[in-house]
Amino acid sequence: MAENDEFVTAFRSADFHAKKEAAWVQSVLANAGIAAQVFDDSAPGVLSGAFEVRVAPGQLEEAERLIETREKLVTVFESADGDALDQANWVRDRLASACIAAEVFDDSAPGVPSEAFQVRVPPEQREEAERAVEAGKDGAPGDLDLSHDLDMVPVFIAEGADSEMCAMGIRSVLDAQGIPSVLVSSSPYPSLPFEVRVPKERIEEARKAIAEAEEAGPLAAEEAELESEAGGGAPMP
Repeated sequence: MAENDEFVTAFRSADFHAKKEAAWVQSVLANAGIAAQVFDDSAPGVLSGAFEVRVAPGQLEEAERLIETREKLVTVFESADGDALDQANWVRDRLASACIAAEVFDDSAPGVPSEAFQVRVPPEQREEAERAVEAGKDGAPGDLDLSHDLDMVPVFIAEGADSEMCAMGIRSVLDAQGIPSVLVSSSPYPSLPFEVRVPKERIEEARKAIAEAEEAGPLAAEEAELESEAGGGAPMP
């Protein structure tokens, strides 16, 4: 392997799920033939508590494109039933036969609950995907749940030099309340916007948790940070 300084950062996170997210990003890039390495804060240049995924400079643009594309996918199916994997594979194959690009995600991916499986598609193909699955639903294993409530929607957006820190603070609050969330950014550079997204069906619960944390003040924020190992910010209206 090349030395650390011969790699550039394609992904960075210091939130509660950072290690999991970095491993998932590395897997996504490896499947696309991009050699990627995960670095923790023992490596030069990595902030305390953070994880980074680095690639060769010549592969940075492709790596960022792949990461961004997968972050934008929307969920059309989710299940944690005993036959969830069979259901997810059926949905994926059904969509593939309709020429819809679909991917199965297990709980190693950010935003997927423990022991669950999801099928995600590009946002512009969501309605077509739901129609295709609904049309063949009678032949599926078990009961399929195709719902917009599974979509991840923004609850918080931050811009500026401290945007990532603010977004991670929001995630620590949500983690403490058991609300799943994902961190989305168009770039690994902290001066650009970061979004925190939650399942659509839990958006009001997430807003309430954030508002209560803000009312409780800095001490409560510190307690949430200790509980979820993360860091602070402000909710979407």
